[in-house]
Formats: sequence, C-alpha cells, structure tokens
Amino acid sequence: MKSLKRAGGALLFAAAMLASGASSAIPIVHVVDPNPNVPIPYLGSYSYVHDLTVGGFVPGVDTLDSASMSLLLRDDAGNEVFQFEVGLGQVQGFQNVNNGSQGELYAFALTAPSLLDLALDGLINVTIRSLAHSNSQFQTGFIFDHSTLTAQVTKGVSGTSPAGVIPEPSMLLLLGAALAGLGFATSRRARRK
Repeated sequence: MKSLKRAGGALLFAAAMLASGASSAIPIVHVVDPNPNVPIPYLGSYSYVHDLTVGGFVPGVDTLDSASMSLLLRDDAGNEVFQFEVGLGQVQGFQNVNNGSQGELYAFALTAPSLLDLALDGLINVTIRSLAHSNSQFQTGFIFDHSTLTAQVTKGVSGTSPAGVIPEPSMLLLLGAALAGLGFATSRRARRK
C-alpha cells in the first residue's frame, strides 16, 4: 500500500513539474503605420502585410493561440462602404468611416483559416477595399491611418492551439528519472521480502 501511495505521489510530482514547464501565452504586437497616411479612393484598394516574426514569433516552433486586428480609418466627408480582406478568405465589411480628424477604429478577431495562414509563416496579407454604394455621389474615399495585429503566442511550443502543448525535453527527462527511480525502489523492496 505504501508503494502505491509513493507511486501516486511521484506521478503527481512529475505531472506538476511538467505543468510548470509549459509556458503561458504572451502577446506579440505588429503595427503597420504608413507615414504619410494612405488615401484610398472610391473603388480603390490598399494592401499590406503584418509580420509577427519581427516581434519574435517563430513559425513551426511557437503556438499561435489567437489573434485580433484593429484598423484606424479617417474620413473628411462621404458615406463609404468598405471591407477588410484578411488572410485566407476572411472578409469584414463595414459602412461609414467616421467623419473628423479622430477617425474610427474597427476591430475584429481572426477566424480559424486566417489564424492557420498566420501560423504557417508569421505573415498575413490584408487588403482594404472601397466598395460601391447606392449613394455613390457622396463617396470620396477615406484614409488608412494604421493597423495593429495582436497575437497571443505560446513560445517554444509547436502547433496552432493550446491543445498542442508539448513538454520540453528536460521535463520529459525529469519524468523518466522519477519513474525509473520509483521502479528501482519498488523492485528493491520486492527483493527484500
């Protein structure tokens, strides 16, 4: 009975050590801020790329848990209809850029296909497109101010979701040593009896 308690205790200790070795997610932020700001004319578009590798994301090694994007657009006048095309087929559509110098911030989470696209190489393409509208006589275009991509990343763990957490080799060695020691102690006691 004592050996079973010790075995359970050793396994709990090893599991706790493995859990403490798993890293928690950290934010990595990449900003695209063209200077001067980019005017996007009526029915025009503008494309750019967010690059998480600049902030330390290592494709194939780090895990991309989630990501969100925010874009600031400004407008002096008009009634714009526009959309953001992000990664693999994610489209976010909006109407009316806020008039005035402050502009308006548009924020959304990346969908699973876009997350996968971003996880592959740390890069994601974004296109801002001005669309036609029934009140086209009021559409004059708008201004792209900046875009911020914020990703939650678990460093040093391969995959695209928290379920893909893989223990570090040192933790596996510790677990193996604990189990070997437990097996040695149990066999030694069995020989004494």
